[in-house]
Amino acid sequence: MIQNKKLFGIATILLLISIVVSFPYFEENPYGEEMIEAFGFSIMTVSGLNILALIGFIIFLASTYFLFISLKKYQFRSMLVAILIIVFIPSALVNLYQRTIATGIYALHYNEDQSYCEYETVDTSTMHAICELPFKNYSNKDVAFQIEFYGHYRSNGVGINSVMQHNQPYDAVVHANGQRNIRIEMDITLSEEDINFDSGSSTSVPVIIKSGDNERKL
Repeated sequence: MIQNKKLFGIATILLLISIVVSFPYFEENPYGEEMIEAFGFSIMTVSGLNILALIGFIIFLASTYFLFISLKKYQFRSMLVAILIIVFIPSALVNLYQRTIATGIYALHYNEDQSYCEYETVDTSTMHAICELPFKNYSNKDVAFQIEFYGHYRSNGVGINSVMQHNQPYDAVVHANGQRNIRIEMDITLSEEDINFDSGSSTSVPVIIKSGDNERKL
């Protein structure tokens, strides 16, 4: 079935590289983005294009091309398998690890789609905020950690997360093999920059969780 082992080897290496670039590594951003940003390089252009995603896609296309010309038959079946690998394997590996041997904050699953914050101005200088953040702990031990908010700004440049950052970090605990909606509720004194803040809500809330030297951006 393989007519050129050298080209098949190149296809395999390129496929592995594209998997590494897109590997989520327990973060909101793929592992490749985390590595590049750690060296101070921006992954976005002025137009908003994700450079790393483009590079990863080009590498994947190259891998499928070399895979196609390296085989005598079953080329399209093999390309379909490669597509399924790049789509499902990275997230499946993270999910398997998290459900089996992960410990601490790496055993926590954050359901961002069901998270939300509601806020209401009490007076011109005070805001009352309530956030519900659903977490599930897959480990056999309680996990204590801290929560910080980031990003998620409104169109006027001020968002619920920017205001909630005033009093962070927030302490939390999820019991062993347990699921918990962590509720954060407090009155926050608004600064002059936030004085025009009004009532509203925010969904799919991005957070950072920390425990000791470990940190995850979700």
